[in-house]
Amino acid sequence: MYVVVRCSSLLLYAHVFKGAVGEALLALIASSQKYQASNKDIIAAYAKFYGLLLLSGYECFSDYVVDQILLGRDNSFARAVAQGQVQDGAPILQAVAYDLDTLQGLAISLETLADYVGEV
Repeated sequence: MYVVVRCSSLLLYAHVFKGAVGEALLALIASSQKYQASNKDIIAAYAKFYGLLLLSGYECFSDYVVDQILLGRDNSFARAVAQGQVQDGAPILQAVAYDLDTLQGLAISLETLADYVGEV
């Protein structure tokens, strides 16, 4: 549940988890953290997530995240930068760093998933 809590604690980039791809990733994380998660359930959740990612035109979640951030969808940081309102040392930069660390920690490779499923 720790990962799901971190996802919900995003300060600026929570919009990444809105929509089919983000919701599928959250479902994958939730299924992998269930007490008695079955390999079948985890793999099915991964397949759904990856299929939606491909349908969205992305091969990896990090590319999807970068586009969501750069496109500025519901992104207060992008708006602040565009308006010249971000100075060095501004608190919003700490929020950006926190969110980016959290998002980077969610990069689940197929190899990592295979290792995890092998341990369950």
